[in-house]
Amino acid sequence: MKKTKLFLIGLGLGLWAVVMQGRPGIDPVAFSVVPKPEKITILRGDFETSQKPVLVVQNQDADGVALAAYLVERWKETTGDLLELMNRRSGRRPRATVSLKIVRSLERLGAEGYRLDIAPRAIEISALKPAGLFYGIQSICQMMRGTERIPCARIEDKPRFGWRGLLLDCGRHFMTVDFIKRIIDLLAYHKMNVLHWHLTEDQGWRLEIKRYPRLTEVGAWRLENGRRYGGFYTQDEVRDIVAYAKSRFVTVVPEIEMPGHAVAALAAYPEFSCLGKPLAVESSWGIFNDVLCPGKEKTFEFVQNILDEVCELFPSPDIHIGGDECPKFYWQVCPDCQSRIKQEGLKDENELQGYFTKRIDRYMQSRGRRIIGWDEILEGGVSQTAVVQSWRGLEGAVAATRQGNRVICSPWEGTYFYCPQVPEEVRINFKTLNSLEKAYTFDPIPQGLTAAQESLIVGGECCLWNEYTQQFEVEPQLFPRLCAFSEALWSPQGGRNFEDFSGRLEKHLSRLDALAVDYHKPEVRVGGWTQGSVTRLSGQLWWDITSQITEPGIYRMSFVQDSGDDEILIQWAALFEDGREISRFSQLNRSQTDMFLKYPLRAGPLKPGAVYTLRASFVSGKDKSLSGGSVWLRYFKDNGIDLWGKEVPD
Repeated sequence: MKKTKLFLIGLGLGLWAVVMQGRPGIDPVAFSVVPKPEKITILRGDFETSQKPVLVVQNQDADGVALAAYLVERWKETTGDLLELMNRRSGRRPRATVSLKIVRSLERLGAEGYRLDIAPRAIEISALKPAGLFYGIQSICQMMRGTERIPCARIEDKPRFGWRGLLLDCGRHFMTVDFIKRIIDLLAYHKMNVLHWHLTEDQGWRLEIKRYPRLTEVGAWRLENGRRYGGFYTQDEVRDIVAYAKSRFVTVVPEIEMPGHAVAALAAYPEFSCLGKPLAVESSWGIFNDVLCPGKEKTFEFVQNILDEVCELFPSPDIHIGGDECPKFYWQVCPDCQSRIKQEGLKDENELQGYFTKRIDRYMQSRGRRIIGWDEILEGGVSQTAVVQSWRGLEGAVAATRQGNRVICSPWEGTYFYCPQVPEEVRINFKTLNSLEKAYTFDPIPQGLTAAQESLIVGGECCLWNEYTQQFEVEPQLFPRLCAFSEALWSPQGGRNFEDFSGRLEKHLSRLDALAVDYHKPEVRVGGWTQGSVTRLSGQLWWDITSQITEPGIYRMSFVQDSGDDEILIQWAALFEDGREISRFSQLNRSQTDMFLKYPLRAGPLKPGAVYTLRASFVSGKDKSLSGGSVWLRYFKDNGIDLWGKEVPD
């Protein structure tokens, strides 16, 4: 056992205040708060949640009442006990209290900071603003989880950065309203305050726009393996999500991609493309040449009308307009675009995108909003009110701050959470490993900036792009990396240590278990194929996986070619229970060149004593394939999302 270290730091209220690494009787879970607070001063004694405390709310305004209701709900969920509001008319003195207080003298902690005082008979959460009280509630709820005794302490805490975000891509795969709310709750639990909601893509338009109904009638759906797949959010659903997020002190920032990544919009309204030809919503991944046409004046009317409705739905001062990965192929041959270049005195198509961005920038300023754009927007020039999101490394952040723009940092390296998080999952085209440690050690401040330039870095985002991540896979991709990332953006840089975090995370995972968070767990090898086992004729291979089928849920199968140069095709995978097929996923994939060969199979209530078999249909271009590979299984909790889409009538 480590030797306890005590440092005398003060005397108050008859108690010695000490800072220590450990103390007999302290539940180690209690101080494994994530993200790590700026300062913890441990005092003698413990607060016992079993003593039936009452809640005292100093401020009875709308914020105070809402926070009180939230704390009562969280207290019940965490401890199982009811936290009653104090009845001042009863005249009875409560045995113990939990208090929420706005304290005007706490300017040093800022709008999101808080002070948490824990004594044997009282817990007091104090802050300058309601957001600080909310984050104090998160800390005490974490400390209560799994224990009835909370060590007495004073915590003073505030964030390092004001922008602590997650990008969630619902353009590639639609996600349910309830699931979005769950993600908001988990963000708030880790003191993250921005949901960057990626709503439009080549593969789907997810936001109802009243003026342009075909955006969701057509653009929200694509053909996926012969089935109609997709979905969208009604404006009422969006208002509900935004209000829910606001109650958790999370700002929802929508992203409406332009001028590129717009195939879904152009499938609905092809007249706003250069060619005006009919298009289908994309069902594959990549960068596509069909983009909005900035040569047509009606394109700007289309975009501005959309943004008008976006502004009505989202009160965020910032609206993300994308601006990344926009091919100029059709612009080079489009008469309207070439006319616009000549008319505006532009040098080339790159400056034409700059013209597009500046016009949208000016329009949003007229609406009292700021634009955010990926770092490509710097190439055409932007106003100083625009916020730059640097993703191609941190070079964009350096360039933006030098010209006075505010910056959000989310470089591929360290913050892109669709990349593998353990070495065993680095395969074929996914060569980038964004491990837990990379997420923890991320620092959004590039080296070499002046103090004034550093002040323009408002924070960072972790990004979950979902080409290869459906709703059931989101939580394992986010957690526990989001826990590490939250600390990278909240806690003081000098006080962070990955070994210390890893120790606290071990305790924090028990909280995630209690919240039913499906955090990342490694895949299990369940079989393989050998050279010569796959032939030119379509055939089936099967593996007994009974020992791995332990509870209802989704079992995702991955097929990895480990040896040989002969490519094979996988046509489908299916799960059998005592020889009866209970789930099948059909998709044609190539063993060498496709990103991930993933086949999700759903298992409902399990039959006791049954034998479970995985079968897959393989085919080779040769009489006998000279390749070998392995089959991997990962279990996911089933959150009810439609995995396959709906049949399209003939």
